[in-house]
Amino acid sequence: MTTQNEKSPTPKQASEAANSGAGPVREAIVDANAAGSNGTSSKVRTVWSSNNEDFTCDELDELLDMHDDLTIGAIVFVGEVAPIPTKHLCDADDVIDLMGERAYDEVGEYADGYPDVTSEAKAELNALLARWIEKHAKPTFYSVINVREHIITAADMEGRDQ
Repeated sequence: MTTQNEKSPTPKQASEAANSGAGPVREAIVDANAAGSNGTSSKVRTVWSSNNEDFTCDELDELLDMHDDLTIGAIVFVGEVAPIPTKHLCDADDVIDLMGERAYDEVGEYADGYPDVTSEAKAELNALLARWIEKHAKPTFYSVINVREHIITAADMEGRDQ
């Protein structure tokens, strides 16, 4: 798993989504037309890191408050939050494969080909699992994509003790 980094590929980030409230800097409005969408707008949440691993700050000011060692010229990282798709956690194929393996463990080759489900039944199970995960096991973490470097400027440090 990798993040999309403009300089070089880095490991995909999974950061705790503790501070997920909205704020003027936390969410940037992106024109969906530019992305070839249906003409609606969507919000992209940005997060900050001092080490390109722990993206736990929603604003640059928050990161600077946490790290007194950051000065003008220091490099920090900013990226976009990408929710974990429920199908990456568990999907119909996982359940169907497990059922087949357990049936084989119980009766051996008599279970070959079990379960044989239609594509409609598989889609129904996928929808059921997605709803269940959303209701009972929604991730409180996320991936970070489109990571890029940000060099701390004098403007970033304005009003701070240096």
